[in-house]
Amino acid sequence: LGTTLPATLEDRIEWLDGSRKSDPEQFWTYSNSGFVLLGEVLDHTAPGGYDGWVTDQILTPLGMTDTVPGLTRIEDRQRNEVRYYDTTRGGAGTGQSWFSSDSLQLPICYGGSWNQDPTAASGGWISSAADMAKFAYDMLYRSKSRVLSVPARAAMYATRLPAFPAQGLAWFIDGSLYGGTGARDKTGHHTGTNAHLIKYGSGANSAAGCTWFYVFNRYGGSGAFPQQQANLESAVGQALGTGGTTVDWGSGDLFGMIS
Repeated sequence: LGTTLPATLEDRIEWLDGSRKSDPEQFWTYSNSGFVLLGEVLDHTAPGGYDGWVTDQILTPLGMTDTVPGLTRIEDRQRNEVRYYDTTRGGAGTGQSWFSSDSLQLPICYGGSWNQDPTAASGGWISSAADMAKFAYDMLYRSKSRVLSVPARAAMYATRLPAFPAQGLAWFIDGSLYGGTGARDKTGHHTGTNAHLIKYGSGANSAAGCTWFYVFNRYGGSGAFPQQQANLESAVGQALGTGGTTVDWGSGDLFGMIS
């Protein structure tokens, strides 16, 4: 683009405008840019901007009181926000600043590899496992969602492209790893973060229909960490009954126990 750092959201939109590889709904490829563009539209059209719209339309109706916008720099950490760690660059602790065109070095997770600030709509929120459980309950279980219409929620879990049957709208719906029919999952990570939401399908024995979520303040694309995640998913799946163990889930709403 011939610009200097820090890159702006307008720079990214200009790049996006010239990078389209096909017409809509002809091909699937992973990209956050559409979410970034949608966030910018809301920022200019919704009362309260993008942050206000998310708070009013999603967080408040679902009682998600532990979810707030995040920023890149370490000095801008939110109250109770964890520190982040990354092992994808051979343990390197710093990188070239994305906020300056000079040789300034910043911690990898705090501006030394990317700048989250102008792309908040593509994963720029800080949340907790408890809040994400509230989100999952509305998306996956509540008979009438508090934030989505019935057609909109159904569309998320429908195959959009025959050549990519595992993809719904932002959800993986293939189910081959998590119990078949009815399974849903969604992963996501940024530098120093990694999360996964899993709903087990009808073939997962006692775990059928169960959903759980984890979030780490660390990311590593190689080495021991991915195996540790796989071990965690296997262990929790077994505890929930994927292997055939009978689990007594009790009854009642336990969200009130979460402070």
